[in-house]
Amino acid sequence: MYRLRLTFARDERLKFIGQLDMARTWERAIRRAGLPLAYSHGFNPRPRMQFASALPLGCTGEAEVLDLWLETAVLPDQVARALTPVLPAGLSLRRVEPVPLKAPALPTQIVASVYRVTVEGPMDEAQARRRVADLLAADRIPRRRRGKTYDLRPLIESLE
Repeated sequence: MYRLRLTFARDERLKFIGQLDMARTWERAIRRAGLPLAYSHGFNPRPRMQFASALPLGCTGEAEVLDLWLETAVLPDQVARALTPVLPAGLSLRRVEPVPLKAPALPTQIVASVYRVTVEGPMDEAQARRRVADLLAADRIPRRRRGKTYDLRPLIESLE
C-alpha cells in the first residue's frame, strides 16, 4: 500500500459542492485516471481517502489537502499527470507528495486554517477596524448551536 498527499484548489464553480459530493468527485477522478485506489475491507468497501477538513459550503479553497491510499506505488508526478486532465472544471491539483503509511491522521496535523473574507459594497474602513479590534478584545464569543453554547473566541488566532 502507498499513501499520497494531494494539495488542490477549488474555485467559484465548486463553492456550493458539499463535502460528500467532493469526496465522490475525487473518487471518480481517481478511477478515471486509472490509479489503483485502495478500498477498505468489509461488507461495504469505501475508498481509502481522508480530507484534512471540510471546507464550509460557499467557500473556495486555495490549499485543500487530501490523503489517498493506492494499492501499488505510483510516482507523485505520474499521479499528477494522470489526474490533471480528468479533474472537473473548478478543481485543480497543486501538489502531490508521498506520505509515510504510519504518519498521523491528516485531520490531527492541521493546526489552523486561513480564511480571506471579501466584503462587497461600501464599508467604512475605520468602522471595520474597530469591529475587528472589539472582536479580538472580547473574552468570549458565545454561539448557540443545536441546543449547546460554544465559545468561538479560542478558535480565532488573529484577524487583519
